[in-house]
Amino acid sequence: MLFIVFGLPGAGKTYVGRLLKDEFGFYLYDGDNQLTDEMKKALKEKKLFNDSMRDVFFQRLINKVLQLHKTKKNLVVAQTFIKEKYRKQLLKAMPFARFILVQTKKVLREKRLLQRNDLHLNYVKKMITLFEKPTVEHFKIENDTDGKIQLIKKLEKILHNQKVNY
Repeated sequence: MLFIVFGLPGAGKTYVGRLLKDEFGFYLYDGDNQLTDEMKKALKEKKLFNDSMRDVFFQRLINKVLQLHKTKKNLVVAQTFIKEKYRKQLLKAMPFARFILVQTKKVLREKRLLQRNDLHLNYVKKMITLFEKPTVEHFKIENDTDGKIQLIKKLEKILHNQKVNY
């Protein structure tokens, strides 16, 4: 089983990915590990990524996920997936992948972002304007203040719907 956990920065994608890892035995891969040097430089300079940067990044990411999926029975990838064309590109390469959109209230998302050192809030606000509403089939998880136990219950429901053995 392959889950792609996606959503806006600060929504809790990595947190949900960690729950899948810790509670259900999934292998967690952070998609940002495939950021190119050009993208890392743009982040430092607080410049938004363009589609040519994303094209290279997502090809690298898809190749890495295909490689990991050969040896990892249950794999979860956490990545923003800001544009629909890249979600569709991944599904074309891996039609068995299932997407989980992690959402949270703006105030809570921004509070989480202020606690991080890797992303500046004003940069993220610009980035968010580029996030395209998903049309690919996906599950939704609200990651507000329900807490860990409620998130685990939501993930159990998704997993049971997918008939995953964990």
